[in-house]
Amino acid sequence: MSKMLQLSAGSLAVFALSLATVDANSVTSPVTVSSDANTPVTFPSEYSGNLYAVKQGASQEAGMLGEVMFNGWMGLTYFDVSA
Repeated sequence: MSKMLQLSAGSLAVFALSLATVDANSVTSPVTVSSDANTPVTFPSEYSGNLYAVKQGASQEAGMLGEVMFNGWMGLTYFDVSA
């Protein structure tokens, strides 16, 4: 079973962003999000890791950092976003 995370650039910034998910074992392909719509991204049900946003065309350095844990303590999902 997988979990879906709805991403919206409108809540992050007014420009298109490239989003990458990172964990200790792998790096997924970047996902481009727009301020015009939500973008669903599917993660494994037990995913725990980081995601970060960068301006389109900018270097792949973490700008806005997010952390998420699906099915954490008592089966709950936890997240944090740092600017």
